[in-house]
Amino acid sequence: MIASEGKTIIDQVRAFKEANAAMHGFDIAQIIESARKRQEASGRRIIRQSERAEERQGASFNKS
Repeated sequence: MIASEGKTIIDQVRAFKEANAAMHGFDIAQIIESARKRQEASGRRIIRQSERAEERQGASFNKS
């Protein structure tokens, strides 16, 4: 397992999550809004859960 500063990757992820939550006052709505802004700014295609459900539903109808 790759470690930095004597910490495992798991410890690093947990520390990041804690710092991110603290930065947003542990307010889940603010955390989510911040994540959405970062996703939109990335320029990558974001697949939302509802889109995946629609894709699965369409696939099952096309099998006939």
